[in-house]
Amino acid sequence: MSAIDVPIREAPLISASRLLAERGFFGIVWLDAELQVTGRYGPLVAFVSIGKDVTETILPFAGLEADLLALRSDRHAVLDIPSVTIVTNGERTPRLNLAAVWSEAENCILILASRAVLSVDLEVELNRQIRARLIAEADVVAKSVELQHTNAELERANTDLEQFASVISHDLKAPMRELRFLADDVDAMLAAGDIDRSRTALAAMRQQSGRMSAMLSSLLAYATAAQKVDVLEDIDTAKLVAAVVNSLPRPPKIRVEITGDWPQLNTFGALLDLVLRNVIGNALAHHDRADGHVKVHASELKESLLIEVSDDGPGIDPAHYDAIFLPFRTLGDPAKGEPSGMGLAIVARALSTVGGRITVHSDALKTRGTTFSIWWPKSTVTIQKNCPTPYNVHSFSNDA
Repeated sequence: MSAIDVPIREAPLISASRLLAERGFFGIVWLDAELQVTGRYGPLVAFVSIGKDVTETILPFAGLEADLLALRSDRHAVLDIPSVTIVTNGERTPRLNLAAVWSEAENCILILASRAVLSVDLEVELNRQIRARLIAEADVVAKSVELQHTNAELERANTDLEQFASVISHDLKAPMRELRFLADDVDAMLAAGDIDRSRTALAAMRQQSGRMSAMLSSLLAYATAAQKVDVLEDIDTAKLVAAVVNSLPRPPKIRVEITGDWPQLNTFGALLDLVLRNVIGNALAHHDRADGHVKVHASELKESLLIEVSDDGPGIDPAHYDAIFLPFRTLGDPAKGEPSGMGLAIVARALSTVGGRITVHSDALKTRGTTFSIWWPKSTVTIQKNCPTPYNVHSFSNDA
């Protein structure tokens, strides 16, 4: 007995051996002195027929009768037949290792059958476990990416909430405060019997109410701009820009010229329409003369369509570059019916959604005119639904 062996009583040993044999870990066959099968135990040797010669029922021992009988004279000898498959009655056994020994206690030959595990089987099992692990790791990575997307979406949602809270607390307060003052004035005028002035104040109230309604509609359009990426369409960009230009109101003496290469794209048509409509509409709305020229030019680059909208209007002071892309920031006067200042904010938000960008170039101190450059991705692979809205968008970079 080795140093690590522990004495085990016979009953537990027999019980453990029986359990392992019944679970198919091994099987035992008993042979008499004439090499006849006298008994068997375990489902692994169920194919062995009792009462028959061992060479008839365990075919690998055919021709080894002398070796089996020689075991009786050497109690330490073992006759091994490794890795064999036995066919009986048309059925194949699992691949088995067979070992025969002489048992002095029972005065018989014992044959131990156990399952053979080939290197190929080990490789198959190893590959199975590796594949299962890779699948599990890929699942973890996918869930991690999904979690990152969710976190990015939550971060953008929090940014939007903060931004909307700022807009509501500042930009919407002005018309609401004006409405309150006008209501107080109307109340005082009616109490004094000044009907004419009260009517004028009511007209101003309607104007402020309309302004608030327009601001709320613009805010809703801004909030939903990033959600218009659900439907991919084959878009003829030449027809799209022509339809946008024809639908926009403009003074009869302001000419809009469409030039360049306008390709067919599989893209988000509604979002591209929104971007073109707001940028071209902005150029028309802020023109300060009855006559003028707006040019819409497209160039195909490697990964994007570059759209440039240029006008010969009053230009924009570089100091205002960042502000014009913020909600409700305008160089005009919304109270006089001029744009509310949401158009370019909606454009910047929409472009951030598809992985595009917009820049502005103008030098109102030296010359007239403004050029807005839009990089629209040609491939939908660049879509970035979780990209936050970039407000510092006037920096220039070349298309890759």
